[in-house]
Amino acid sequence: MLEHYCQALAHRYYAPGLEAQDLAQEARIGIWQARSGFDPDLGPWEPFARLAAKRAVLDAVRAATRQKHRPLGQGVPLDDAQAVAASGADDPLAVVIAREQLRAVLVCVSTLSARESDALAGYVNGHTYETIAKRLDWHTKGVDNALSRVRRKVLAVTG
Repeated sequence: MLEHYCQALAHRYYAPGLEAQDLAQEARIGIWQARSGFDPDLGPWEPFARLAAKRAVLDAVRAATRQKHRPLGQGVPLDDAQAVAASGADDPLAVVIAREQLRAVLVCVSTLSARESDALAGYVNGHTYETIAKRLDWHTKGVDNALSRVRRKVLAVTG
């Protein structure tokens, strides 16, 4: 009875990157976890289990649609510039493309905020996030956020 409900619930909702079976599994897990909080004196099991399943599915959909992890999926390593420069030094077309990208990056760098510029300077000089944070009296997460913005801006101009 509850399995049919889990399947129906899973097909009722959509979350990017999740299939219906993933959502059905989240519903099953929600029911499994609800066992510990169930009190038969407060009411019957089935409505309680259905509510737990629905809340678990909604939590999974919320987590999948949250913008929190978006930069991780769209990140571009700053080290790619070195790999491009080393890979096609003999190819004239690669040299021209690399120069055009370098010009675009230089224009992009001139538009960075002071915070982004400071974080980028530390990173380019080979310092870790922790070292940069300590030198600038920031939190490590602030360095990470600044460098994520730099990567996004560089990606926007280089394609």
